[in-house]
Amino acid sequence: MPSRAAIKRAKKKSKEEQKAVPLAKLVSLPPSLPSKSKSSKKRKLLSDSGSSDHDDDDDDDDDDVDDEDEPKMNIDNNNINEVLDDSASEESSSSSTSSTPSTSGMNPSTFFSPKTSSLDIPTSALSANAFQWLISPLPIKDFHSSHYGKSPVLIRRNPTPSEINVDEKLVKVVNSDSSSSTYYSSIISSAEVFTYVKKMSLKYGEDINVTNVVNGVRRTLDILPSPTPATATPTTTPTPIIAQHNDVLANYNSGCSIRLLCPQKYSTSTYRLLSTLEENLSCMVGANLYLTPRGSQGFAPHYDDVDVFILQVEGEKRWRVYEPITPEEVLPRTSSTDFDMNSLPLPVLDVVLKAGDMLYLPRGWIHQAVTDSSCPHSLHLTVSAMYGWCWADYMEVLLPEAIKRAVNGPSKSLREGMPTNFMDYMGIVNDNDDDNDNDTDNDTALKTTAKRAEFKDLVKGKIARIAKEAMAMVDQASDELALKFLSDRLPPALTPFELISANQRTEIDDAGMYEAEAEAEEEEEEEVEVEVEDFKNADIFLSSKVRLLRKGIARLIIEDDKAVLYHSMDNSKTFHEVPLSPLEFELDDAPAIEKILKTFAPDWCLVNDLPHPPAEDSDDKIGICKSLFEEGILAVDNRELL
Repeated sequence: MPSRAAIKRAKKKSKEEQKAVPLAKLVSLPPSLPSKSKSSKKRKLLSDSGSSDHDDDDDDDDDDVDDEDEPKMNIDNNNINEVLDDSASEESSSSSTSSTPSTSGMNPSTFFSPKTSSLDIPTSALSANAFQWLISPLPIKDFHSSHYGKSPVLIRRNPTPSEINVDEKLVKVVNSDSSSSTYYSSIISSAEVFTYVKKMSLKYGEDINVTNVVNGVRRTLDILPSPTPATATPTTTPTPIIAQHNDVLANYNSGCSIRLLCPQKYSTSTYRLLSTLEENLSCMVGANLYLTPRGSQGFAPHYDDVDVFILQVEGEKRWRVYEPITPEEVLPRTSSTDFDMNSLPLPVLDVVLKAGDMLYLPRGWIHQAVTDSSCPHSLHLTVSAMYGWCWADYMEVLLPEAIKRAVNGPSKSLREGMPTNFMDYMGIVNDNDDDNDNDTDNDTALKTTAKRAEFKDLVKGKIARIAKEAMAMVDQASDELALKFLSDRLPPALTPFELISANQRTEIDDAGMYEAEAEAEEEEEEEVEVEVEDFKNADIFLSSKVRLLRKGIARLIIEDDKAVLYHSMDNSKTFHEVPLSPLEFELDDAPAIEKILKTFAPDWCLVNDLPHPPAEDSDDKIGICKSLFEEGILAVDNRELL
């Protein structure tokens, strides 16, 4: 795992040779997007300067064609803004004196349609809408306050809900008034799974698993590379085996489940959903996809080290959920081994999830699922959150650094030698404090007790010194965990408005789809003309309006008397594929960069208003903005310039 990150010289040196600097404790990370081929449906972009005349009939025809590719809904900008405003207010307020906020949300794919290219959507509203849509009709604030990391939630949307056995004291059940068996069908389909296997060279163990459960025991049928020979060098990596379409299909037809370990690498709609959710959940969001044939079970009972949202996309599957057995298994940091079915207590939830239903499980809740013999298949997407993102992870960053600072500081307290003969009265063999309290005639015991108390007081003082240093370092530890998040997370899925404002208009042309998705959807090739406004942002001036392209995608850190800017724009859809590649600035550039990082949709700031003390150098302000714009993390709007 790389321990150093490539640093790019910014401003006038942005194209110079990269310099490597240490990045303490930062895990290696994501980037370069897989190459995208043209979608089977093309979109022709028309700017203001190059637009052609269309009569009303032509516009109607275009709308009809585009509706084949977009969700079946009327994309009305006023309606969209109302929903986004409601979602944002629902997320940010615990109580509201105004009208009741929407608890439905709009399908997140709506906001990536070229038809929404004129919508300037704040990141928080976009993400809140996506999460509200995911858990609708349960309000976001209710979920976060009462259930997140605490208790399971079952949301039933299928028009014909199944029977249910549930302990309502432990599991929240929400029945949606608006039934829909196709609620999650816009994310991914079973047809796409086999297209990915056929077209994308999926690797066993990395991209795909083939499994089943026989007599309560899980079997993995992945074809793995031969063991590394003893003569191989330590750096030798076995070549992964590519899953062959015919083999996978044969195993599926014989009763095996197929698990895609990173469906967002291939499914653009899945990637967009996960990337958008990361803002609202404030952590990395991942996913696995499970396709199971009739009468089959892919995995034995177990619990996970992540919180999961199980989205039933197609078919149905019976789920049995069990409460954590011991206190130590509540919110675990590692997943369990498989449980013996006979050792489990009665389930607190026994239900058949049908298409459109959702089940949320916190870490540590044991679960198993099986497809009934009466159902042809089941397809569900498991969205995961909170991986390596708890207080223990924070403390593992903070405390070692606090100890180092306390040891190397001016106080010699932690550098003093250990007390003479402390081993004679400390240790488990001498832990008789309770007995000695009642043995007042034993002088030796009393002396031992006194020495033990004195030693513990010394330890308490040392811990207090470390704690004092730790409290002085909470911002640094927070920065370090924030950098970990930047390295872990997906690249931002940008809306058409964001792409245009960053002068990345060509990214809209292919609608972000891959060849496999286009083939799975079996669309006829059509050309749809979509008018987009020209931001005239080929250059940057003092009067240009600028802002961070997407809230939360960048963070400024001071390292070795330099202002270093890290960002997730170049991240990959593959977890930790490449290291972060930050930009390095001079310290006097930091105030201007901080201003930009705190300016995001819907706000803008003028380049001329960026603080750059003491000289307020105009060239430096423009240079900073050009570096960020070239890096793809700055939005620029010159529409109001004469």
